[in-house]
Amino acid sequence: VQSAFVSLVQALEAKTVRVDDLNAKEMALLCVELLVGVARSGDMESNARVPQFLTPMLPHLSGLMKFYAEDLSICEALLRFYRDYTEAFIAALDKNQSMTLFQ
Repeated sequence: VQSAFVSLVQALEAKTVRVDDLNAKEMALLCVELLVGVARSGDMESNARVPQFLTPMLPHLSGLMKFYAEDLSICEALLRFYRDYTEAFIAALDKNQSMTLFQ
């Protein structure tokens, strides 16, 4: 998931993939929805690994927002991710993870 998602954001930044490309939009939405599911797994017994998994992707999620700011379905999914992730893990994040979340 992470490599596919990062590759998509990098392709958008390099303009090798068009923002309005249907496959790119579907890939973006699928990746974000998968990450929403990961963020909602906060009630797992051993959930400390979730922030370790998600924190490196936060800058790429922010980057995705600048490309799809006008696409309501992707924006809604991104906002849902940030809400769910913050509600579930804010107390468990270390200083660096918190800084990454709020940048």
